[in-house]
Amino acid sequence: MSDPEPTDVLSLKDSARRSLPYAVLSGAFRIVLSLTGMLLLVRYLPPNLYGKWAVMIGFGAPIILFSSLGFLHSLMRFTPALEDAEGRSRFLWSVLFRRLAVALVICIATFLAFPLFAERLGLAEQSEVLSWLIPGFFLLTASQYLVVGLNAGFHQREVFYGSVLQQSGILITVLLGIQWKADLVYFAAAQFVANAIYTLFNLTVAIRYLGGPRWVDLKTKHHERSEETHYRRSSFVDDLGNSFISPDMSRFILAAFSTSPQVAIYAVATNIVQRLRALMPLEVFRPLATVVFFKRFEETSTIAEINRMFHLLFTVNRIVTVAYLALFIPIGHEALVWIFRADYGDSYLPALALLISMGVFGMPIGLVAQTLRRPQWLVYSKIAVLLNLGLGIPLTIEYGALGMACATALSELSKNLIVYGLLRREFEIRYPWGASIRIFMAATVVALLLLFLKQHINFIVAGGLGGVAWLVSIRVFQVLSNDQRQLLRGVTPPRFQKALGLLVGA
Repeated sequence: MSDPEPTDVLSLKDSARRSLPYAVLSGAFRIVLSLTGMLLLVRYLPPNLYGKWAVMIGFGAPIILFSSLGFLHSLMRFTPALEDAEGRSRFLWSVLFRRLAVALVICIATFLAFPLFAERLGLAEQSEVLSWLIPGFFLLTASQYLVVGLNAGFHQREVFYGSVLQQSGILITVLLGIQWKADLVYFAAAQFVANAIYTLFNLTVAIRYLGGPRWVDLKTKHHERSEETHYRRSSFVDDLGNSFISPDMSRFILAAFSTSPQVAIYAVATNIVQRLRALMPLEVFRPLATVVFFKRFEETSTIAEINRMFHLLFTVNRIVTVAYLALFIPIGHEALVWIFRADYGDSYLPALALLISMGVFGMPIGLVAQTLRRPQWLVYSKIAVLLNLGLGIPLTIEYGALGMACATALSELSKNLIVYGLLRREFEIRYPWGASIRIFMAATVVALLLLFLKQHINFIVAGGLGGVAWLVSIRVFQVLSNDQRQLLRGVTPPRFQKALGLLVGA
């Protein structure tokens, strides 16, 4: 018999508080391990081979996207609303079995169609690599649903363990591959093994805590209500649009219209930004924040509460993303050359463009639209896709990786402006101008300090001092309001509240 769900015996605040440390640890360990693995591969593989590898890895995202058709979002949105554990379990397994059947068909079709476009993307003679990656993508698809089910049940601890297991497996196999002077086929096989272990772990944990699958789950299709269908389809179209402005699509465009070394330069830039993105509070706490957002809105149904939570997420998120900019602008080029090699110094400007997109243009507006039951507005924002494709191709031909990064940044800006404008027409969603101005004032001070320090001391030492200066500046400029500090205190476990007080004055 499975353990009772935490939402059955704990309040929403208690469940969130219990899950918070594991959500933080999961993001931190994932970025450290994955960044280390990526760094080792970049230094080991020549730029032309690393460019090919970056494109090959990108085939996994479309498989997950087109097999999901929005059900990943539907599970996260509607699973917490089901009162009984049995109903949540049947929902998960019924969706999982059917989505995996679709994923299997897409995997086979991708492998069979690969020779038709491989030469155009510069991937000729890489079919053996794909033959190992494809089954790994299938297993990763299964894990996506299992992780959503665990997150919706506030099992962030188990999700953390699984994430560390997967990333550790990849890192160990990369180290062995470098020692054995392996080729891309080996690294693809290593990805498959790591994903197999990861999926087996998630399957075991899901059966333990959520209840196992039954024969009826194969026979009985989940019957969606009209609200679920609308939400799922809108979410899928939103994901489809996002895929066209994703790093994977940008790499495909670069592979088709530029050179493999340019793909490698862009891949390094996007890999760095993606891993920094994984440390954003909005990403670290996304599963937890999504569940809490939906539950709080169902309890209160007030725009005031949505604004309160939106401002908290926005401000905490921007504290982190603008910190990246404040540190990267002065010392980013030196860090890239030192960490990777001189070949990748050209990744500085593409990475800077993408960091500006994340730090200046980004905001948790999509979560607000979904909470307010307006996912269709996310669909309207996909006009940004036209910018990414329309600008991306000519800019790629002319400027390579930098042109593609600029097109993606402009697409991100237009997407968020469209959704925010639509929200403002119906709801009084307020942009936190005050917090934004204070954050950018703090960033300016820290960036100028770093520009001065790096002329006199080693850039690594300067970066460490810049990090300390950033922590001091967010307190000096009072970036977080008293209400926001109290909200953070309310969801922070008692043993971490002293450290929180030192950081933000809570």
